[in-house]
Amino acid sequence: ISRGGKYMGMYFLENGFGQRASRVTYSNRLESSFNTATLSDYDMDMISEKTDIIHFCGITLAMAENVRESMKVLARKVKEKGGTVCFDCNYRPSLWEGGYADAKPHYEEMLSLADIVMMNEKDALYILGMKSEGSTREEQLVELIPEVAKRFKIQSIAGTHRSINSDNSHTLRGYIYKEETFYFSDILSFSVYDRIGSGDAYTSGILHGELLGYSPEKTVRFAAASGMLACTVVGDTPLATEKEILSAMEGKMEDIKR
Repeated sequence: ISRGGKYMGMYFLENGFGQRASRVTYSNRLESSFNTATLSDYDMDMISEKTDIIHFCGITLAMAENVRESMKVLARKVKEKGGTVCFDCNYRPSLWEGGYADAKPHYEEMLSLADIVMMNEKDALYILGMKSEGSTREEQLVELIPEVAKRFKIQSIAGTHRSINSDNSHTLRGYIYKEETFYFSDILSFSVYDRIGSGDAYTSGILHGELLGYSPEKTVRFAAASGMLACTVVGDTPLATEKEILSAMEGKMEDIKR
């Protein structure tokens, strides 16, 4: 852990309900210690030497140019040392002043370095500017994701399709594209206590399955259950254990544990 700088970046969440959407307001992240750090503040060789897998986020990619440089250098070094690079597209419109046009070249560079990617058809359509003949999200997904995997030589691409029902419950279906084949989870419908962090929980489920050598079918089901369970606790940190997620995959609803 490197410590320095004068300010810690923060964001503020206004929880929505029903027809009122939740709203995230970012504080001035550009002055944070994270955004003012440079390449010389990190021991890149030491980090890459000891790293089996490293995860990067599109929110970070939207920060300052020095941060983007650090991301790309570290990703290359980890890859050179035989480590695995994971990248979550996580495009945030409020963080890119120039919109998709500014974001595109940086996303293309990170995708070319990544082994595991979290993205959906909207990322392909809007960030990469790809075209699709599909009229539904699933048709667009099935058409575009294989093209992305082939173009950038990505071993696994995963993500979710989520919808909000009229009773405020959510529906989630996970997918992973691997070895030229799509694998989908069951469609999960569940009540939501706090949905912030559920995408990260899904990502952690995918990485868990990939690292432990789960089959793609089990990995995507595990990740979807992980995302669902993250909606049952407040905060953006996934807290469910492997045992709890495996139990949720079996459809168990447990009462108080004593």
